[in-house]
Amino acid sequence: MTPEQISSQLTHILAVEKIKFEPDALTLISASANGSMRDALSLLDQCIVHGKGEIKKTETQSMLGLSDHVEITALLSAI
Repeated sequence: MTPEQISSQLTHILAVEKIKFEPDALTLISASANGSMRDALSLLDQCIVHGKGEIKKTETQSMLGLSDHVEITALLSAI
């Protein structure tokens, strides 16, 4: 599945379950799933637990071990 398809399905699931989320967080989950809806659902579940019932971009980045582009730019500027 494409990241867009995964993100769309995750959006639908979260709307039905009435769980608050940030769309950018779903983009990160979808990309990290590498085309697997099963992996995306597993990551989604982990994000819900990690975020105490909400899915936020910064918490999702932290859980996935991803860096923010701002941090990378600052690091490159320092070098």
